[in-house]
Amino acid sequence: MEESTKLTVHDLGDGSVGLYPVSWEVECPFNKEDIGPRELEYFRSKIQHLYREYATGRITSEYDFEYEDRCVIAHTLETEGGINGLR
Repeated sequence: MEESTKLTVHDLGDGSVGLYPVSWEVECPFNKEDIGPRELEYFRSKIQHLYREYATGRITSEYDFEYEDRCVIAHTLETEGGINGLR
């Protein structure tokens, strides 16, 4: 069974005034393979707009596959000596 795509919404808060970061996880009604880039960005913008009402700071969001891609790139750079062997 294929796992559904998740979008994590981050409220970055403002720790200097006691407003600490918080995150919410939204289970998307689609999988990455079933939808195009424009639809992904449209869904992201609508969800961010919805969660702004609950946020105290700047809002960002990241799909689970974006996080996984970042981790793979970071691991590759770490294990293969950086970009083109440079650190």
